[in-house]
Amino acid sequence: MNLIDEPTTGLDPVSRRRLWEDVRTLAGSGTTVFLTTQTLDEAEALAERIAVMRAGRIVADGTAAELTAAVGGQRLVLLDQHGAEVRGIDTDGTAASLRGAMAQLEDHDQDLQVELRSPTLDDAFTALTQEPLDRQETAV
Repeated sequence: MNLIDEPTTGLDPVSRRRLWEDVRTLAGSGTTVFLTTQTLDEAEALAERIAVMRAGRIVADGTAAELTAAVGGQRLVLLDQHGAEVRGIDTDGTAASLRGAMAQLEDHDQDLQVELRSPTLDDAFTALTQEPLDRQETAV
């Protein structure tokens, strides 16, 4: 087993890619790699399983897909000309659901853009770590 703590902090993009390849090679050879990182795209790119910690305790673990699915489904989002969200409607991604969401948006300005968004690992991390701490975690 190898423990790698924040390995790409401060690296330029080329060095980061090389280190990622080294980690993949090490893991591909059968070695267990325990990687700590605050860079969630790194966790998603390199890890088979991800554990999310809050207040020193693991609050969730699973694959990136499992963690993001727990946050919720897709959203149809209206964006203004600056890319800011004007309105979002939850959808399950089916054609019927998207048609229903689009029908709800017909009264909005024609200049708005529409985007279908899925939850990200950042969304999952935020949802899992921003909830109020329970009494055991706050006891001093």
